Amino acid sequence: MKILDNLAIKIADKVNAHNDEVMLLTQENDTLKQKLAASELTVSDYQKKINASDKKVDSFRGELEFKVKQLKNLNSELDRIKNNYDELSKKKTSKESKKQITKLKQVNANQLRFIEILQTIASAKSDKTQLKDVFSHNLSIYLDNNFSSVKQASDKLGINRTTLSELKTGKIALSYDNLDILDSKLCEYFECSVYELVTEKMEGKK
Repeated sequence: MKILDNLAIKIADKVNAHNDEVMLLTQENDTLKQKLAASELTVSDYQKKINASDKKVDSFRGELEFKVKQLKNLNSELDRIKNNYDELSKKKTSKESKKQITKLKQVNANQLRFIEILQTIASAKSDKTQLKDVFSHNLSIYLDNNFSSVKQASDKLGINRTTLSELKTGKIALSYDNLDILDSKLCEYFECSVYELVTEKMEGKK
């Protein structure tokens, strides 16, 4: 970007210099014409000088027009590059911001779920048996209605088969790690909260 800006400045300086030369030649041409009228020299002598000066003026004008056109093209290209750069910067910034917002939302949701699970287990410490029975009841309904066997459920849910089987039958107490794996699936199925999942016996969907 800086190189293009410097190039544009140099071309503009050259255009101004040529413009000054054109003005000087024009003044010289006018002076010659004035001298022609007041001089005893022949018309042909001055006419030759005037024609030569006119040609030089035309040459400089042609070069000036070319430089002006070149400068305009360069400015247009510079504007296009700047616009593209600004657009890409906006898109990149917007995309990165969306990613950060999405990531923060996910982290926040996970933290809230973690707190809810801990609070649920902690609040039921005085009645572990009820907590275990209610969860095993709801887990059994979910597994029976969605999987052909505990093995299939274990493979798809990513939980140890023995652990899943003992949770289903109520042989082991519910822990945070186990609830963390299963709660989202069960809550989505029963359309309930984590607290309801371990405190209320649900009915299977018909």
